[in-house]
Amino acid sequence: MNLRLLYPSIFKNVAADYFGLTGRLVQHEESLDQTMAWIRDSFKATNDGGSSAYYHLFNGWQSSYPETTGYIIPTLLEYAEYKNDSYWNELAITAGDWLLEIQFENGAWQGGQIGNLNEPRVFNTAMILDGLCALFEFTGDQKYLNAAKRAYDWLIEVLSTKGLWEKFNVSNGGSFDLLSVACMYRVGQYYGEPDILLQKIVDAHLNFQDDNGWWSNCNFKASFENTALTHHLGYTLDGLLIIDEIRDNHENLRIVKKTALKLMSLFEVNLRLPAFVTPDFLPFYDLNKQKKTFSSCLTGNSQIAIVFLKLSLILNDLRFANTAYKLIDFNVSVSNRKYSVTGMDHGLAGSYPIYGNYQKFQYVNWAAKYHAESILIAIDKSKKRKRAE
Repeated sequence: MNLRLLYPSIFKNVAADYFGLTGRLVQHEESLDQTMAWIRDSFKATNDGGSSAYYHLFNGWQSSYPETTGYIIPTLLEYAEYKNDSYWNELAITAGDWLLEIQFENGAWQGGQIGNLNEPRVFNTAMILDGLCALFEFTGDQKYLNAAKRAYDWLIEVLSTKGLWEKFNVSNGGSFDLLSVACMYRVGQYYGEPDILLQKIVDAHLNFQDDNGWWSNCNFKASFENTALTHHLGYTLDGLLIIDEIRDNHENLRIVKKTALKLMSLFEVNLRLPAFVTPDFLPFYDLNKQKKTFSSCLTGNSQIAIVFLKLSLILNDLRFANTAYKLIDFNVSVSNRKYSVTGMDHGLAGSYPIYGNYQKFQYVNWAAKYHAESILIAIDKSKKRKRAE
């Protein structure tokens, strides 16, 4: 046993999750402020312009993560507008300038965290496009769009003839790369890029969906075989909705709705979303198969909530909104904890319980980002995505 488990704050955290104890259910706005304070601390922890990938219960703050720093930027800008506080705008600009400093000559960004020797990575590079486009729209500074275009060109260059990213990619061409395509659409808007090429990439990835709404190749290769991680399902479904938002149509709505209905039923039956989902949309019992216990992925909860909120607007279907609010409330209840330890205070873990199989014993910055975004959308303070009329 790691003796640090006996530290009061860590023991309190693990014990609370083990016994199913949650924090006080605060208002969404309060949870948003707490989460953004954690994100602020993740930047302060590295002092290089990037956001720390995560706070590990045993090893503390880790180095900056370019990918997630990139897609935290739009959330910083939206929060700045919501709070009328320029501090967050300045933090976003600092993050963007740091990303420009570490961009590879070929236009890509590395996978993983700073300090690790990592090759260029497709998904990581694509996610940063979202932040650079947001900074260009906010500042009008062409340098952000120029960097995004260089990355866009590299992503096209390494695309396989199948329309998949089979190299420089941990998924070897997974369904969740649909969000990569969505980020490319954002850049393409400014350069008049032909829709035909990007649509071919979308079509290639749609082949991963089965007739029942299941998505294959929607998890890490080294994870549980033949399961989908809700975090990656969130990437996949929101990627399709963002593409529709940019193109001002609902061509992918039927595809998204098919999966979303299954996930909504899965939540209503189990009162939680499992971290890992089987092809017949049942929980994968990653904690104990005999006792039928499973962990939840808090990032996935927020991402699916975002998808549900968007579907509720498009379809005028309150079922999706109600389920979204329940998912957000769950994340609020398990993150509304104060331990008097920077990095733990009001952080969102990779898994619930924190010893679950996704990002075990870690508070991750991407969980914080998506929790904040889900609340901004829920309280109607998100302008990053075009809303349905």
